[in-house]
Amino acid sequence: MRASALAPLLALPLALAACGEKSGPPPADTAGAASAASAAPASAAPPTQAPDPPPRLARVTTPRPAEVLAPVAVEVDARQVAGGAVYLRVAMPAKMDALLPRLSAEARLIVEGDAYGFAVPAADGRVADRPLAYVRFPGGQAPDRFTLTWHQPAPAGGVGARQQLEVSGAQAADASQLVEEGFLRAASQWFDRRGARGFMRFEPFYAFAAARLELLGEALRPGGDVGALRQRRRGDIGEAMALYTGWTSIEEALQADRGLRTNPDPDSALTVALADVRGIALPGHPWEALQAKQATAPVTEPLAAFAPADMLYVHFHDLRQLVRLAADADELLTPVARTIEEQSGARHFTARYERQLIVQRSALSQALGHVAVQGVALVASDPFFRDGTDVSVLFHIRSEAALDQALGVYEAAARKRRPDLVESTWDAAGHPVRLLATADGEIHQHRLTLDGVRILSNSAEAVRRIVDAHEGRRPSLEKSGDFRYFRTIYPFGVEAEDGFVFISDAFVQHAISPRTKILQGRRMEARAALQAAGFAALLHGWLQGRRPADTAELLKSGLATAADLKDPWGGAIALDAEEGPASATWGRPARMVPLIELPLEKVSRAEEAAYATFRETYQAYWRGFIDPVGVRIKRDAAGGLALDARILPLIQQSDYNELARLVGDVRMDVQAPREGLAFQFTVAPDSRLRKSVEDLGRELTDRRDIGLGWLGDRVSVGVEDRSSLWDLALAMGEIPAASRPEGIDDRDARKQIFARAPVYVTADIADGLALAAALTAIKAFVASAAPGVVEWKTTEPYREVPIVQVQERFDGDGLSIYYATANRQLIFSLDPGTLHARIDAALDGERGKTTRSPRDAEGQAQAVLTFAPRKGGWLGKTILGMLERGVANANVAASRAYEALAVGRRELPADEDARRAVALAWLGQEPINAHGGAFSIGGDGLVAHSLYGTEVEPKWPELPVAGSPTAAFLDQLEGLQLTIGYEGGEDDRGLHTTVRWQRRP
Repeated sequence: MRASALAPLLALPLALAACGEKSGPPPADTAGAASAASAAPASAAPPTQAPDPPPRLARVTTPRPAEVLAPVAVEVDARQVAGGAVYLRVAMPAKMDALLPRLSAEARLIVEGDAYGFAVPAADGRVADRPLAYVRFPGGQAPDRFTLTWHQPAPAGGVGARQQLEVSGAQAADASQLVEEGFLRAASQWFDRRGARGFMRFEPFYAFAAARLELLGEALRPGGDVGALRQRRRGDIGEAMALYTGWTSIEEALQADRGLRTNPDPDSALTVALADVRGIALPGHPWEALQAKQATAPVTEPLAAFAPADMLYVHFHDLRQLVRLAADADELLTPVARTIEEQSGARHFTARYERQLIVQRSALSQALGHVAVQGVALVASDPFFRDGTDVSVLFHIRSEAALDQALGVYEAAARKRRPDLVESTWDAAGHPVRLLATADGEIHQHRLTLDGVRILSNSAEAVRRIVDAHEGRRPSLEKSGDFRYFRTIYPFGVEAEDGFVFISDAFVQHAISPRTKILQGRRMEARAALQAAGFAALLHGWLQGRRPADTAELLKSGLATAADLKDPWGGAIALDAEEGPASATWGRPARMVPLIELPLEKVSRAEEAAYATFRETYQAYWRGFIDPVGVRIKRDAAGGLALDARILPLIQQSDYNELARLVGDVRMDVQAPREGLAFQFTVAPDSRLRKSVEDLGRELTDRRDIGLGWLGDRVSVGVEDRSSLWDLALAMGEIPAASRPEGIDDRDARKQIFARAPVYVTADIADGLALAAALTAIKAFVASAAPGVVEWKTTEPYREVPIVQVQERFDGDGLSIYYATANRQLIFSLDPGTLHARIDAALDGERGKTTRSPRDAEGQAQAVLTFAPRKGGWLGKTILGMLERGVANANVAASRAYEALAVGRRELPADEDARRAVALAWLGQEPINAHGGAFSIGGDGLVAHSLYGTEVEPKWPELPVAGSPTAAFLDQLEGLQLTIGYEGGEDDRGLHTTVRWQRRP
């Protein structure tokens, strides 16, 4: 969190607390509340707090049926026969008041009847001289009369609608040479709107379809200039090399480019040698000097001798722990991450690598893992797991017979499933390597046993590098300075850790190298080309009502050209009616060839310039060193997880460094998380936060005696687990529902909701007299500047702690802020119940110490975030409700992706696995909902989800959704704690973080 964001948080309660009563000097207990409360005995028996009342607002989830309007008769006013299709323009009716109350250009129009037709709205608005819709019938005939159903999506909190349009006059309509162009433009705009989601986000198929139809329409227009379209929609592949890359938006932009058939860049000729592209020259840490300062020697595991120094490295001493961690990630963490990112689908890349390597995370591997192996490591040369990377598994063999038995079971199943599996051998530096592979790359296992280590890899080049590392021809992790230093901080030991993740200097250097960045940019372009070829076939299904019989028919339709069946470097793209697009060089949309397997000798001037831009940006942020990362993983008996990580050094201009400047060298004890959500951080004496708040107060009051000289070393901002949190989220519209809660639009009702907000701010008090002086000065200023605006009064004490209420007097009782001091803490809250809970915590809880030290210390940190929801409590339910917006948004995107596939393919397999394979082949992902459920095409032609309904008649499932992974994650979560601490000096300042996930027993 930025210091600039924290300043108003702390300044607000300070300013409110200063508001005075109607006249006269401050009451005697105003400044003395701190000392009085501090003196209250911690042993005083706490009175029974009032129970948390139920929430005042209810989430409305009752489905709202679509409004169905009476049919309206409309006529075709123009027609055109072109390219083997009939195009019709449907006129607005004379009496437009009989139409839907609003006409949405995003509406879905379904042609009813025996003849297939594709219809789109013509334009926004209700103007008599504009057409209502365009309809395209494939073939040379169109029915004279047909029914067009207009499905109007439900707006947020509103009701959808549908209406039948009885269309007549198709045969008698006047011929026009403009109808086809009008249809193409309207359809382009419709696809563009329908595929949009959020800011600059589009579903890739819709981006392609919009661009392709726009191109075809522009080509028909007299004087049309398709070159202008290409220039306007040109994507920037240089963005693919950005330090923080928005992969999704780049892929969508590339789909638009492919749809417009953009010409090659003038500087696209491969004329620059890769060796001549200047990389990023950053010095490494002085590892030997740092190592010399350590009191102990490094302790490394045997498999580190096999891992190349420039590869990502993950090690577990027990295969069962790796399997359990992967299962937790798949079942709990991945769905939550997908919800937060609002992903519309899953690429199932973990299952993809399992199939390639013929390894399964099954009960057999868990049962025999500790018997067969005494350590397992995963290595990869780049981080692009979703697209496709090299993955190698290293087993430190304990029992070769047991390991062979487990692997043999998987291999037998693979041979049965894929009879076309071919076995061959090749040589890696004198070591025979066995290869099991299928022609399509689904299975691609290289297998080698080397000095008691079994190696499985999907990459021949990765195998060569592993062999070279072990035999000394390539640096290995075991001998690299950064790994040895981290293994001094985190010495290997089966009791100390279950797993260890290491990102080395060399791996980072490789990931940002010209080769990796330029190849990944090319692979993204190649993936866009592959998808575009498949999308052209899907668009054929939308327009023609059936799949193209073969590539020749697709080319004849004009939706694709020979250029669409080549990648940007001239390689052929094969388009199979069942298997989808594929390239011998690049692979498939859902399974791209690893970068390590791709050659790169020459690059273009454009690629060189794009990398130069990336290099300058990177070097502006990372000055001095590259950052290795080490993460120790430990699981507890209950299945909880503890991560301990160090990052060296910190990126310049980052939020981490801004937080470091805020907290300075002050550290605090890390205590067990208590119920609720809280962010606690230390505040250095010379931090920017102190200065910002003081400058703000003095600027507002023009008084020099208002400051933070009283503030101690620690500040907390948090939320209690109370029902009013649910009310607050509903009132603010953070939880999607069928409609707004009843009565929420009433001003007084909203004020009462906000008055019960269970938020609080606490701050340590270093000087009680200074606090009293500051409050007195602010109160006196407000009393003179705005007399009668607020009332400051003492309310009933809690546990002998005086409580001060500052209440606005504009209208009725108004909003109040309450504050008290207990155990040398100043506590603010809008809600008395929340204030009481914090007083209890201050008096009964163990007060952690703060110290001022430039070095990291065991059990201390400088910022701590804790999340501990009560089982079945309102905090967890509110979090689920707020995540629900992401689920709903992703569901819309997923339904669009499913629609693209279902309408374009016309038929999808009934079998779930086969349907997933089709989606991966044609879309590169499977459209899914984070809560589960299934998509289908209903009898009305609309996409329906079993939990969320259709766009016209949406549903809002009750929370928590039964069986949902996000609900399961929260249900199993006892507590989550994240800590941040800084260590080292100016040149080697590092970040030490811990994450502890406590699982409910």
